[in-house]
Amino acid sequence: MLLGIGLSSFAALLLELALTRLFSVVLFYHFAFLAISIALLGLGAGGVFAYLGKNSLNRIETRSLAASLCCLNALAIPVVLEIVLHVPVSLELSWTNLLRLTAMYLAAAVPFLLTGLLFSVVFARETSTITRLYGADLLGGALACLSVVPLLNWIGGPNAILFAGMAMAIAGYIWADSGARKKVAASLAAALILVIAVNHSGRFIDVIYAKGMFRGKSWVEFARWNAISRVEVDRQGDTGKAIVLAACTRQRSAPAGRVRHHWSGRGSRRPARRREWQPQRHCYRNQPDYRNLHHARSLRRLFLPSL
Repeated sequence: MLLGIGLSSFAALLLELALTRLFSVVLFYHFAFLAISIALLGLGAGGVFAYLGKNSLNRIETRSLAASLCCLNALAIPVVLEIVLHVPVSLELSWTNLLRLTAMYLAAAVPFLLTGLLFSVVFARETSTITRLYGADLLGGALACLSVVPLLNWIGGPNAILFAGMAMAIAGYIWADSGARKKVAASLAAALILVIAVNHSGRFIDVIYAKGMFRGKSWVEFARWNAISRVEVDRQGDTGKAIVLAACTRQRSAPAGRVRHHWSGRGSRRPARRREWQPQRHCYRNQPDYRNLHHARSLRRLFLPSL
């Protein structure tokens, strides 16, 4: 039981931390902390649901309920990842954009709702071992904090989220009290491990829409996640290339052959080869200019329709 609680806590906090990195790339950097409010909403809603449905939940044995919730969570996490990667959200002031952001927000809260329901039921029923359960919960969260940076550097943002789903499936295997549930949990864990291994290069599951714009894989020559951002090299025509940071800041290199020779006056007189970098902001292209009167009126009509 302690190991199951610890792994569930590890998976939930790892998912929350990995979502902050994913949101900073797919959405905008100031949306990164949206993951915190999503986690709080889901965990709180899970506790409320456990209270309102306690009569129905009391009919289910603790280990069976915990195993089922963990398996459902392991299924929900990849679905949430696909929704976040495929739903375009920009800064456009429109009801369509607001609905997309709301759908992403509510979908991402589902795994935390299941986790909150699990913790509420287990903590309410196992009061005799509450101190050890709470200690296992804290230990699992601490391990997630220690693991998120190496995981992001090693397997990337989307795979880190899938890793959280795998940990949740393993927790379901630990909670399972029957052979059928153990087989389901083991199958989910094996499937997620296989997906992570296949997607280690990031060519199958990666950013599709960023800042509301489609990012085709055909022009991406290199992409690599790290604990801070996502670095990408895009092709620019026949010879040019561009370095893109977090799908937002672009630095364009000079085409091949256009390299200046520069000598600093020290050391060897052999000219050093130096490339010129031209910074270019493109993540806010085609986004509304809020200083414009038209968009100010749109903002007022959207949020203050009575005026």
